[in-house]
Amino acid sequence: MKGTVMNGQKKGKASSSSVKTKKFKFNFVDVALICVIISIVIAVIYFLPSTSWLKDKGRTQDRKIQYTIEILDVDKDFFDNILAGEIVIDSVTKANIGNVFSINNNEKYTEYEYIEQKDTEKLTPIEYGDRFNLQITIEATAKYVTDEGYNVNGTRIAVGEKMYVRFPNFIGEGYCIGIDDTLN
Repeated sequence: MKGTVMNGQKKGKASSSSVKTKKFKFNFVDVALICVIISIVIAVIYFLPSTSWLKDKGRTQDRKIQYTIEILDVDKDFFDNILAGEIVIDSVTKANIGNVFSINNNEKYTEYEYIEQKDTEKLTPIEYGDRFNLQITIEATAKYVTDEGYNVNGTRIAVGEKMYVRFPNFIGEGYCIGIDDTLN
């Protein structure tokens, strides 16, 4: 029966459905190729200008800053208790958050009273002659973290941030009303 054909195939030859395919083996060359491709993708993403935020994310820089805290309703008898050059302490963390650079006490403390009359409503300012708003400018070396802001010894410095401060002869609370980081 040599050379006879069965179902369109010669005897002794396996049909295509019974041929086993060779299985793929994962080896060192494949691992190296995958690593090279991943490295190229990371390098392209890192060097693209639109993803430059990846480079700076979490990077800290030391910067010299001046920030101003406004403390409201301070009696004029306490003006001499804060002096330029004094150390400022955060009352919450007990950390040194800079030195007093300047003090401005020229703004009188004012409250507004709501007066409602027959046909009008208005706010009337009431000034207190012996009460003032202190604006204290503090100089410090802060760490600047991209997308997070300024930090001085664990205390966040940001405009609008409520701060509890202690000087050698005065304790107060106020809000940060300005930051100048152009000193570098």
